[in-house]
Amino acid sequence: MDEQDSADALATLSSLVGTWRGKGTARLPSMEAADFAEEIRFLRRSPTSLDYWQRAVATGDGAMLHSESGIWRATAAGTLEITIALPGATEVSEGSVDGASIRLESTAIGLAATGAKLRQTIRRYDLTGGSLTYEISIATAEFALSAHISGELNRSESRSG
Repeated sequence: MDEQDSADALATLSSLVGTWRGKGTARLPSMEAADFAEEIRFLRRSPTSLDYWQRAVATGDGAMLHSESGIWRATAAGTLEITIALPGATEVSEGSVDGASIRLESTAIGLAATGAKLRQTIRRYDLTGGSLTYEISIATAEFALSAHISGELNRSESRSG
């Protein structure tokens, strides 16, 4: 990695700043696919990091399904590190930025006594114009690594900061 890699990672990170809204689908080996409405916000925290917030609600009645928040940080080496708090768990993931594509894999998972028994995550995000698509695969104590959620969101508020 060199200074150009770092600049490219910062440019991709900066292009996330704003509010994104759209739809997603959740699935696990133990459940049928379920659709949800979603909002993701990225706010500038520092020149190299963003605050991250995500919320998913049921498309029918608007009941809360999931939320998470954390920090996304570009490193001087041009890689990306994220730290996320989930219900009953924490996730630290590291990965790469390739143009408008982000690939992350968990390097540490912290679990509360009553939290879901998350073991691994792999996240992929792709930016195309005003669209953000993603896929997240997870492994738990009960299931091997498998596709869990995917979504497509559109920028609903312009970038700031």
